Amino acid sequence: MPTLIDLSHPLALGMPSYPGLPEPHFRTHFTHDESATRGTYAPGTTFQIAVYAYFPCRAEGDDLIILDPNDHTRALERFPFPRQPGGERLCLADYFTTADGSPAAVAFQVVTMGERASNETQRLHDAGEYGDAYFLHGLSVQMAEAMADYVNARINAELGLGEGEAGARRYSWGYAAIPELADHERVFRLLGVPEAIGVTLTESHQLVPEQSTAAIVVPHPQAVYFAVRG
Repeated sequence: MPTLIDLSHPLALGMPSYPGLPEPHFRTHFTHDESATRGTYAPGTTFQIAVYAYFPCRAEGDDLIILDPNDHTRALERFPFPRQPGGERLCLADYFTTADGSPAAVAFQVVTMGERASNETQRLHDAGEYGDAYFLHGLSVQMAEAMADYVNARINAELGLGEGEAGARRYSWGYAAIPELADHERVFRLLGVPEAIGVTLTESHQLVPEQSTAAIVVPHPQAVYFAVRG
């Protein structure tokens, strides 16, 4: 069946963001079933390449606790974030602390270029077309990053934030602020990633297909990029 690029996600209305920021404004996106009837793409075309969702959350020390949107007393997941040992001693959990202890809002996103890009790269390599394989691999990796930026921009728009320095910041596991890849498992449980877009994890918590990214989106106005290791 023909499908549209599917960026549908569950929304919980009424979740506060941060003092001084507007409440989220949500738009309706196509679900898988709805998109199948639109006939925009040729039969057999699939583009389920991104999934993202908002959750209420609260900080507890260096941990971020993800709450059930329908029951804020029930924890769905707990993310233990590392803290800088020196300097400003920054930790991602700090950006979700509210003055009155009420839940803040957090977004998670996973995007992928799908198995087709990996399969075609491998086919070119096996055929001895190493140059084309190299360039296709590089293109698909950059396209995955561009899609991650696009989803991040949609989240900014839905939260009423600006772009660039004014927008919500995206942090990915395996990088400076949150180097522990095992947290991918928690994100996958929250978003139902394998069922939604077909991305899976290896035993070492790497994303498959390779041209995929996962991130937490932090809409705090003072959020900055930092490293927890020297």
